Amino acid sequence: MEPHSFHFGVLQEQDMQWILEQGIKQELAAGDVLINEGSYINNLFLILEGALSVFVSQEIETGQTNSDQEIARMTPVEIVGEISFLDKLPTSATVKASKNSVILSLSWQKLSSKLNHDLAFAARFYQSLCILLAARMREITSLLVNKKVVFNPPLRKALFIFGVLDDIDIDWMISAGNLLLFSPDQILIQQGEKVESLYILFKGRLAVSLEIMENDLKVTQEIAQLPQGEIVGEMSFVETGTASATVKASERSVVLVIPHHKLKTKLEQDMGFASRFYRAITVVITDRLRERMISRGYRKVAYFQTQSVSEAIEDEDELNLDTLENTALAATRFNWLLKQAK
Repeated sequence: MEPHSFHFGVLQEQDMQWILEQGIKQELAAGDVLINEGSYINNLFLILEGALSVFVSQEIETGQTNSDQEIARMTPVEIVGEISFLDKLPTSATVKASKNSVILSLSWQKLSSKLNHDLAFAARFYQSLCILLAARMREITSLLVNKKVVFNPPLRKALFIFGVLDDIDIDWMISAGNLLLFSPDQILIQQGEKVESLYILFKGRLAVSLEIMENDLKVTQEIAQLPQGEIVGEMSFVETGTASATVKASERSVVLVIPHHKLKTKLEQDMGFASRFYRAITVVITDRLRERMISRGYRKVAYFQTQSVSEAIEDEDELNLDTLENTALAATRFNWLLKQAK
């Protein structure tokens, strides 16, 4: 897996200055372990010098695990520990220094306080994470498709996104969007082309497919069927603007279409909305990244210690009170969105 740098171009000079002032420098010798797979951490790490290697345990035929499977090499200005910061689950990999290195350690407590009290910083920080995570998601999805790995049923993005957004945010979406009817096989998003809108599926189903090369021939492979409540076009918005997959209606579908130019203007003018929107997208991508890693064949210690939010949603008896409240709130907001649109 190729490394992806934290997108510092989004952050401003004062943002970087705050991170450097609040962080603590730490030196690592070659072979030192920074993070153990399956552990809980309380810091975000930024590589200043050197290089770190990322290892995961991989299930083998005997049922035992091999913890020496290296999946990435990380270099300066890359960020480490962001997924656990976002979902508060145990770490999904072991991170070691591959040579003498210097890192900056920033406590979650300080970062969370800054994000809660400085909405402009929060918007830029979460946008940076969105770009980083979207790049990782595109990469691992492409790898899985090439290896013909079958994805699990898609998770309901609405239960993540509408649990983070406010009622006023959803009200804005209704006023900014257009409710459109798509016929079976009608394309919403074409792979490789510019994505112009964010789509929220109100009714029906959408099919997601990828064009890949197989035996020197271009073939189309369906990778997911999306049910009511799914949102598409968000990754293209936060990253490249071009689609990594084709999305079309599987049946007659009603979709709320929010033009990207309206969304971009809203994000630039409303820092509160921007911080919530980008945070919601990071939560969605983070959950999918963890799920994709399981599909890739890695046996994560973390997943056997704690369920991810997406797994818990399918079995609400296992949800803790906070998750139950957020899930119920998200469902209520989505149902309210449907009624308002009608």
